[in-house]
Amino acid sequence: MEDLTQFQDEQKAARDMLLHGAAIATPLLSTFSAWLMAGLGAAFTLFFSNIASVTNYIYSSNIRWSLILFTVSLLTGLLARYLSVMVTSSLVSNDVFGKRVKETIESANSFVFPAFFRFLFSGMLLPYRYIAARTLEATMRGDLMVSARLTAKTSQAQALLVLC
Repeated sequence: MEDLTQFQDEQKAARDMLLHGAAIATPLLSTFSAWLMAGLGAAFTLFFSNIASVTNYIYSSNIRWSLILFTVSLLTGLLARYLSVMVTSSLVSNDVFGKRVKETIESANSFVFPAFFRFLFSGMLLPYRYIAARTLEATMRGDLMVSARLTAKTSQAQALLVLC
């Protein structure tokens, strides 16, 4: 792989574009997903409250399939909402903690990064600890885009789930 350290301005511009795109899309997708889930839930409530009159016109196998599709839709909607929380927290923490860590490092007499990362990772549950450790490893190798790519891809996955 070629050395990308000479393209720091380009990396910063791409990182900012990815993060700002996720910051714009995620709240909108989250709201839209919530409205879709509420509307679908209301439609199924109406459907099942009138099941006696509906069964005269719809086969029971079709009702079973609609219930399966409703369940799948609800689960993808919930997953989209979960991803929304992850993206939003990533965007906010990226801003806030970047500034706080910089201030802490500048004000400390000595700052030991391995100890800091050990304390930080000890407060995370397993999937998040793994993701944070992998992101840190990539950053230490010089890939400064890893967190922005992860946030942008999570936002894009959320959009695909809302579409489903």
